[in-house]
Amino acid sequence: MIIYYNFDNDICISFSGDMFAEPDMKITVLPDVVIVNAGDVEQEFERGMYISAVQEGDKIIIDFDASTPETDGIEMEVAIDAESVVIAEGGEPVAEVTPDGTKDKEDMADEEAAKEGKKCKVGEEYFDTLKDAFVSAQPNVPLTIKMIADETGAGLGLFATEGDTNKDITIDFDGHKYIASSPAVGSKGTQTQALHLEMGNKVTLKNGEFTSDRNAADIKMLIQNYCDLTLDNMVCDCADDASITYVCSNNFGNCLIKNSKLLAHPSRVALDCWFGLGKTYDDGLTVTAQNSVIDSKIEYGAQKAALSREGNETWWEKAVLTLDGCTFGSIVNSGQASEADHHSIYVDGEEVGFTE
Repeated sequence: MIIYYNFDNDICISFSGDMFAEPDMKITVLPDVVIVNAGDVEQEFERGMYISAVQEGDKIIIDFDASTPETDGIEMEVAIDAESVVIAEGGEPVAEVTPDGTKDKEDMADEEAAKEGKKCKVGEEYFDTLKDAFVSAQPNVPLTIKMIADETGAGLGLFATEGDTNKDITIDFDGHKYIASSPAVGSKGTQTQALHLEMGNKVTLKNGEFTSDRNAADIKMLIQNYCDLTLDNMVCDCADDASITYVCSNNFGNCLIKNSKLLAHPSRVALDCWFGLGKTYDDGLTVTAQNSVIDSKIEYGAQKAALSREGNETWWEKAVLTLDGCTFGSIVNSGQASEADHHSIYVDGEEVGFTE
Protein backbone atom coordinates (compact mmCIF):
# COMPACT_ATOMS: atom_id res chain seq x y z
CA MET A 1 0.00 0.00 0.00
CA ILE A 2 1.17 3.55 -0.70
CA ILE A 3 -0.27 6.84 0.55
CA TYR A 4 0.37 10.03 -1.45
CA TYR A 5 -1.02 13.44 -2.42
CA ASN A 6 -2.40 14.01 -5.91
CA PHE A 7 -2.20 17.33 -7.80
CA ASP A 8 -5.43 18.52 -6.11
CA ASN A 9 -3.84 17.90 -2.72
CA ASP A 10 -6.22 15.01 -1.98
CA ILE A 11 -4.87 12.14 0.08
CA CYS A 12 -4.76 9.06 -2.14
CA ILE A 13 -4.26 5.43 -1.25
CA SER A 14 -3.26 2.68 -3.65
CA PHE A 15 -3.31 -0.92 -2.42
CA SER A 16 -1.17 -1.99 -5.38
CA GLY A 17 1.41 0.71 -4.71
CA ASP A 18 0.96 2.26 -8.19
CA MET A 19 0.83 6.07 -7.99
CA PHE A 20 0.02 6.35 -11.69
CA ALA A 21 -3.14 4.22 -11.59
CA GLU A 22 -6.55 5.33 -10.33
CA PRO A 23 -6.29 5.32 -6.52
CA ASP A 24 -8.36 2.80 -4.56
CA MET A 25 -9.26 5.54 -2.12
CA LYS A 26 -9.24 9.33 -2.29
CA ILE A 27 -9.74 11.62 0.70
CA THR A 28 -10.65 15.27 0.18
CA VAL A 29 -10.22 17.33 3.34
CA LEU A 30 -12.42 20.43 3.57
CA PRO A 31 -12.80 22.87 6.50
CA ASP A 32 -15.84 21.14 8.02
CA VAL A 33 -16.12 17.78 6.24
CA VAL A 34 -14.02 15.03 4.74
CA ILE A 35 -15.18 13.36 1.53
CA VAL A 36 -14.02 9.80 0.97
CA ASN A 37 -14.25 8.17 -2.45
CA ALA A 38 -13.60 4.43 -2.68
CA GLY A 39 -14.60 2.83 -5.96
CA ASP A 40 -18.22 3.71 -6.65
CA VAL A 41 -18.87 4.64 -3.03
CA GLU A 42 -18.69 8.25 -1.82
CA GLN A 43 -19.15 9.04 1.86
CA GLU A 44 -19.03 12.33 3.70
CA PHE A 45 -17.87 12.66 7.30
CA GLU A 46 -17.89 15.62 9.66
CA ARG A 47 -14.39 16.57 10.70
CA GLY A 48 -13.15 17.86 14.00
CA MET A 49 -10.15 19.98 14.88
CA TYR A 50 -7.66 17.15 14.52
CA ILE A 51 -7.15 14.34 12.02
CA SER A 52 -4.95 11.44 13.01
CA ALA A 53 -3.56 8.44 11.15
CA VAL A 54 -2.11 5.48 13.01
CA GLN A 55 -1.26 1.92 12.11
CA GLU A 56 -2.72 -0.94 14.14
CA GLY A 57 -1.64 -4.37 12.94
CA ASP A 58 -2.52 -4.69 9.25
CA LYS A 59 -4.87 -1.68 9.31
CA ILE A 60 -4.38 2.05 8.91
CA ILE A 61 -6.81 3.92 11.18
CA ILE A 62 -7.69 7.41 9.95
CA ASP A 63 -9.72 9.39 12.48
CA PHE A 64 -11.34 12.57 11.15
CA ASP A 65 -12.43 13.69 14.61
CA ALA A 66 -9.46 12.84 16.77
CA SER A 67 -9.15 14.25 20.27
CA THR A 68 -5.45 15.00 19.90
CA PRO A 69 -3.18 16.28 17.12
CA GLU A 70 -0.68 13.50 17.78
CA THR A 71 -0.10 10.84 15.13
CA ASP A 72 2.41 8.04 14.88
CA GLY A 73 4.22 9.78 12.06
CA ILE A 74 2.69 8.13 8.97
CA GLU A 75 4.00 10.12 6.05
CA MET A 76 2.80 10.71 2.53
CA GLU A 77 4.44 9.05 -0.47
CA VAL A 78 5.68 6.06 1.50
CA ALA A 79 4.86 2.40 1.26
CA ILE A 80 3.07 0.98 4.30
CA ASP A 81 2.66 -2.65 5.28
CA ALA A 82 -1.12 -2.61 5.68
CA GLU A 83 -4.08 -4.38 4.06
CA SER A 84 -6.97 -2.01 4.72
CA VAL A 85 -7.90 1.52 5.77
CA VAL A 86 -10.35 2.09 8.61
CA ILE A 87 -12.17 5.41 8.80
CA ALA A 88 -13.11 6.57 12.28
CA GLU A 89 -14.92 9.44 13.95
CA GLY A 90 -13.93 10.15 17.53
CA GLY A 91 -12.22 6.79 17.76
CA GLU A 92 -15.34 4.89 16.54
CA PRO A 93 -14.83 2.95 13.27
CA VAL A 94 -17.47 3.84 10.68
CA ALA A 95 -16.09 2.32 7.46
CA GLU A 96 -13.29 0.14 6.15
CA VAL A 97 -11.77 0.14 2.67
CA THR A 98 -10.08 -3.01 1.39
CA PRO A 99 -8.92 -4.13 -2.07
CA ASP A 100 -12.27 -5.94 -2.36
CA GLY A 101 -14.44 -2.91 -1.67
CA THR A 102 -15.86 -0.73 1.08
CA LYS A 103 -17.50 -1.96 4.27
CA ASP A 104 -19.78 0.33 6.23
CA LYS A 105 -20.27 0.39 9.99
CA GLU A 106 -22.93 -2.32 9.82
CA ASP A 107 -20.74 -4.60 7.70
CA MET A 108 -17.90 -4.18 10.16
CA ALA A 109 -20.13 -4.99 13.12
CA ASP A 110 -21.45 -8.08 11.33
CA GLU A 111 -17.91 -9.22 10.59
CA GLU A 112 -16.92 -8.89 14.24
CA ALA A 113 -20.07 -10.72 15.37
CA ALA A 114 -19.33 -13.55 12.92
CA LYS A 115 -15.81 -13.86 14.36
CA GLU A 116 -17.45 -14.34 17.77
CA GLY A 117 -19.56 -17.20 16.39
CA LYS A 118 -22.83 -15.41 15.63
CA LYS A 119 -24.62 -16.61 12.50
CA CYS A 120 -27.41 -14.13 11.80
CA LYS A 121 -29.20 -11.06 13.06
CA VAL A 122 -32.60 -9.38 13.31
CA GLY A 123 -32.22 -5.62 13.32
CA GLU A 124 -29.21 -5.05 15.55
CA GLU A 125 -29.68 -8.22 17.61
CA TYR A 126 -27.33 -11.09 16.80
CA PHE A 127 -28.20 -14.79 17.17
CA ASP A 128 -26.05 -17.86 17.68
CA THR A 129 -28.10 -19.90 15.19
CA LEU A 130 -30.59 -19.33 12.38
CA LYS A 131 -33.08 -21.48 14.27
CA ASP A 132 -32.91 -19.15 17.28
CA ALA A 133 -33.83 -16.21 15.05
CA PHE A 134 -36.45 -18.19 13.12
CA VAL A 135 -38.40 -19.24 16.22
CA SER A 136 -38.41 -15.65 17.50
CA ALA A 137 -40.98 -14.66 14.84
CA GLN A 138 -44.32 -13.46 16.18
CA PRO A 139 -47.73 -13.58 14.46
CA ASN A 140 -48.60 -10.52 12.36
CA VAL A 141 -45.14 -8.99 12.85
CA PRO A 142 -42.92 -9.25 9.73
CA LEU A 143 -39.46 -10.56 10.62
CA THR A 144 -36.33 -10.19 8.47
CA ILE A 145 -33.33 -12.33 9.32
CA LYS A 146 -29.95 -11.53 7.79
CA MET A 147 -27.31 -14.24 7.69
CA ILE A 148 -23.80 -13.00 8.52
CA ALA A 149 -21.98 -16.34 8.15
CA ASP A 150 -22.40 -19.81 6.73
CA GLU A 151 -24.01 -22.27 9.12
CA THR A 152 -24.69 -25.97 9.51
CA GLY A 153 -27.72 -26.22 11.78
CA ALA A 154 -30.96 -27.98 12.62
CA GLY A 155 -33.99 -28.30 10.37
CA LEU A 156 -36.46 -25.38 10.49
CA GLY A 157 -40.24 -25.51 10.65
CA LEU A 158 -43.51 -23.65 11.15
CA PHE A 159 -46.19 -25.76 12.82
CA ALA A 160 -49.82 -24.86 13.52
CA THR A 161 -49.73 -27.06 16.63
CA GLU A 162 -47.00 -24.80 18.00
CA GLY A 163 -48.90 -21.58 17.25
CA ASP A 164 -47.11 -20.83 13.99
CA THR A 165 -49.81 -19.00 12.03
CA ASN A 166 -49.83 -15.55 10.41
CA LYS A 167 -46.06 -15.40 10.52
CA ASP A 168 -44.15 -13.48 7.85
CA ILE A 169 -40.47 -14.42 7.78
CA THR A 170 -37.78 -13.32 5.33
CA ILE A 171 -34.35 -14.90 5.45
CA ASP A 172 -31.78 -12.85 3.55
CA PHE A 173 -28.84 -15.21 3.17
CA ASP A 174 -26.69 -12.27 1.98
CA GLY A 175 -24.49 -14.61 -0.04
CA HIS A 176 -24.17 -17.21 2.72
CA LYS A 177 -25.11 -20.90 2.87
CA TYR A 178 -27.30 -22.76 5.33
CA ILE A 179 -26.72 -26.51 5.53
CA ALA A 180 -29.61 -28.22 7.30
CA SER A 181 -28.54 -31.13 9.47
CA SER A 182 -30.14 -33.40 12.07
CA PRO A 183 -32.61 -33.28 13.63
CA ALA A 184 -34.92 -33.11 10.61
CA VAL A 185 -38.40 -31.60 10.98
CA GLY A 186 -41.89 -32.45 9.71
CA SER A 187 -45.33 -33.58 10.76
CA LYS A 188 -45.53 -36.19 13.52
CA GLY A 189 -44.22 -39.44 12.14
CA THR A 190 -42.65 -37.84 9.07
CA GLN A 191 -39.78 -35.79 10.45
CA THR A 192 -37.76 -36.05 7.26
CA GLN A 193 -37.44 -32.47 6.04
CA ALA A 194 -34.89 -29.68 6.21
CA LEU A 195 -37.62 -27.02 6.02
CA HIS A 196 -41.31 -27.63 6.83
CA LEU A 197 -43.76 -24.73 6.30
CA GLU A 198 -47.42 -25.05 7.22
CA MET A 199 -50.38 -23.11 5.84
CA GLY A 200 -51.30 -19.63 7.00
CA ASN A 201 -47.75 -18.29 6.91
CA LYS A 202 -45.50 -16.40 4.49
CA VAL A 203 -41.81 -17.21 4.03
CA THR A 204 -39.16 -15.74 1.71
CA LEU A 205 -35.67 -17.14 1.17
CA LYS A 206 -33.34 -14.94 -0.87
CA ASN A 207 -29.77 -14.30 -1.95
CA GLY A 208 -27.95 -17.44 -0.95
CA GLU A 209 -27.80 -21.22 -0.78
CA PHE A 210 -29.94 -23.67 1.14
CA THR A 211 -29.02 -27.33 1.18
CA SER A 212 -28.74 -30.37 3.42
CA ASP A 213 -25.92 -32.07 5.27
CA ARG A 214 -24.99 -35.15 3.25
CA ASN A 215 -24.35 -37.01 6.53
CA ALA A 216 -27.84 -36.28 7.93
CA ALA A 217 -29.55 -39.62 7.30
CA ASP A 218 -32.94 -38.40 8.56
CA ILE A 219 -33.31 -35.66 5.90
CA LYS A 220 -35.11 -37.01 2.81
CA MET A 221 -36.70 -33.79 1.52
CA LEU A 222 -35.25 -30.28 1.40
CA ILE A 223 -38.45 -28.16 1.45
CA GLN A 224 -42.01 -29.28 2.25
CA ASN A 225 -44.30 -26.32 1.63
CA TYR A 226 -47.93 -25.60 2.50
CA CYS A 227 -47.63 -21.80 2.89
CA ASP A 228 -46.90 -18.82 0.64
CA LEU A 229 -43.25 -19.37 -0.21
CA THR A 230 -40.88 -17.28 -2.31
CA LEU A 231 -37.41 -18.37 -3.41
CA ASP A 232 -35.58 -15.35 -4.81
CA ASN A 233 -32.02 -15.64 -6.13
CA MET A 234 -31.56 -18.91 -4.27
CA VAL A 235 -29.60 -22.07 -4.98
CA CYS A 236 -31.11 -25.24 -3.52
CA ASP A 237 -28.47 -27.80 -4.42
CA CYS A 238 -29.06 -31.51 -3.83
CA ALA A 239 -27.70 -32.62 -7.20
CA ASP A 240 -25.23 -35.10 -5.73
CA ASP A 241 -27.56 -36.54 -3.07
CA ALA A 242 -29.94 -39.30 -4.19
CA SER A 243 -31.33 -39.55 -0.65
CA ILE A 244 -33.16 -36.22 -1.16
CA THR A 245 -36.37 -37.29 -2.92
CA TYR A 246 -37.73 -33.76 -3.43
CA VAL A 247 -35.93 -30.43 -3.43
CA CYS A 248 -39.10 -28.30 -3.20
CA SER A 249 -42.42 -30.09 -2.69
CA ASN A 250 -45.62 -28.01 -2.72
CA ASN A 251 -48.98 -29.23 -1.40
CA PHE A 252 -50.80 -25.96 -0.73
CA GLY A 253 -50.44 -22.18 -0.94
CA ASN A 254 -48.52 -20.19 -3.51
CA CYS A 255 -44.90 -20.89 -4.35
CA LEU A 256 -42.95 -18.34 -6.40
CA ILE A 257 -39.47 -19.25 -7.60
CA LYS A 258 -37.51 -16.52 -9.39
CA ASN A 259 -33.93 -16.21 -10.56
CA SER A 260 -33.10 -19.39 -8.67
CA LYS A 261 -31.75 -22.91 -9.11
CA LEU A 262 -33.37 -26.10 -7.85
CA LEU A 263 -30.89 -28.90 -8.40
CA ALA A 264 -31.92 -32.50 -7.76
CA HIS A 265 -30.19 -35.82 -8.29
CA PRO A 266 -31.10 -37.09 -11.81
CA SER A 267 -33.18 -39.88 -10.26
CA ARG A 268 -35.12 -37.53 -7.98
CA VAL A 269 -37.60 -34.64 -8.20
CA ALA A 270 -36.62 -30.98 -8.21
CA LEU A 271 -40.13 -29.50 -7.93
CA ASP A 272 -43.73 -30.62 -7.61
CA CYS A 273 -47.27 -29.27 -7.67
CA TRP A 274 -49.44 -31.71 -5.72
CA PHE A 275 -53.18 -31.28 -5.07
CA GLY A 276 -55.51 -32.69 -2.43
CA LEU A 277 -53.20 -34.23 0.12
CA GLY A 278 -56.10 -33.76 2.56
CA LYS A 279 -59.48 -32.04 2.70
CA THR A 280 -57.83 -29.12 4.48
CA TYR A 281 -55.90 -28.37 1.31
CA ASP A 282 -58.73 -28.56 -1.25
CA ASP A 283 -58.50 -24.81 -1.98
CA GLY A 284 -55.47 -25.74 -4.05
CA LEU A 285 -52.15 -24.22 -4.93
CA THR A 286 -50.09 -22.38 -7.52
CA VAL A 287 -46.44 -23.03 -8.33
CA THR A 288 -44.74 -20.41 -10.49
CA ALA A 289 -41.11 -20.38 -11.63
CA GLN A 290 -39.55 -17.43 -13.45
CA ASN A 291 -36.10 -17.23 -15.05
CA SER A 292 -34.91 -20.22 -13.06
CA VAL A 293 -33.13 -23.52 -13.54
CA ILE A 294 -35.11 -26.52 -12.36
CA ASP A 295 -32.80 -29.43 -12.95
CA SER A 296 -34.24 -32.94 -13.04
CA LYS A 297 -37.95 -33.84 -12.95
CA ILE A 298 -41.03 -31.74 -12.17
CA GLU A 299 -44.04 -33.69 -10.89
CA TYR A 300 -47.67 -32.65 -11.24
CA GLY A 301 -50.71 -34.47 -9.92
CA ALA A 302 -53.33 -35.12 -7.26
CA GLN A 303 -54.15 -37.48 -4.44
CA LYS A 304 -56.68 -40.06 -5.68
CA ALA A 305 -58.83 -39.68 -2.59
CA ALA A 306 -59.25 -35.98 -3.31
CA LEU A 307 -60.90 -36.53 -6.69
CA SER A 308 -64.17 -37.84 -5.24
CA ARG A 309 -64.62 -35.01 -2.77
CA GLU A 310 -67.30 -32.44 -3.59
CA GLY A 311 -65.87 -29.39 -5.31
CA ASN A 312 -62.93 -31.22 -6.79
CA GLU A 313 -64.59 -32.30 -10.03
CA THR A 314 -62.16 -30.08 -11.93
CA TRP A 315 -59.34 -30.31 -9.43
CA TRP A 316 -56.69 -29.38 -12.00
CA GLU A 317 -58.06 -25.83 -12.12
CA LYS A 318 -56.91 -25.51 -8.50
CA ALA A 319 -53.42 -26.83 -9.16
CA VAL A 320 -51.64 -24.46 -11.54
CA LEU A 321 -48.00 -24.92 -12.57
CA THR A 322 -46.42 -22.05 -14.55
CA LEU A 323 -42.88 -21.94 -15.95
CA ASP A 324 -41.68 -18.72 -17.60
CA GLY A 325 -38.17 -18.34 -18.98
CA CYS A 326 -36.99 -21.48 -17.23
CA THR A 327 -34.65 -24.33 -17.99
CA PHE A 328 -36.11 -27.57 -16.67
CA GLY A 329 -36.11 -31.33 -17.02
CA SER A 330 -39.15 -33.46 -17.76
CA ILE A 331 -42.69 -32.68 -16.55
CA VAL A 332 -44.28 -35.92 -15.41
CA ASN A 333 -47.64 -37.12 -14.13
CA SER A 334 -47.29 -38.24 -10.54
CA GLY A 335 -49.42 -41.26 -11.38
CA GLN A 336 -51.91 -40.68 -8.58
CA ALA A 337 -54.62 -38.84 -10.52
CA SER A 338 -57.02 -41.08 -12.45
CA GLU A 339 -56.80 -39.04 -15.67
CA ALA A 340 -53.32 -38.38 -17.02
CA ASP A 341 -54.59 -35.61 -19.32
CA HIS A 342 -56.03 -33.53 -16.49
CA HIS A 343 -53.65 -30.68 -15.73
CA SER A 344 -53.03 -26.93 -15.72
CA ILE A 345 -49.44 -26.63 -16.85
CA TYR A 346 -48.18 -23.53 -18.69
CA VAL A 347 -44.75 -22.92 -20.20
CA ASP A 348 -43.89 -19.45 -21.53
CA GLY A 349 -47.57 -18.56 -21.86
CA GLU A 350 -48.73 -21.76 -23.56
CA GLU A 351 -50.61 -24.67 -22.05
CA VAL A 352 -48.57 -27.87 -22.42
CA GLY A 353 -48.88 -31.51 -21.53
CA PHE A 354 -46.63 -33.96 -19.77
CA THR A 355 -43.31 -34.55 -21.43
CA GLU A 356 -43.12 -38.22 -20.46
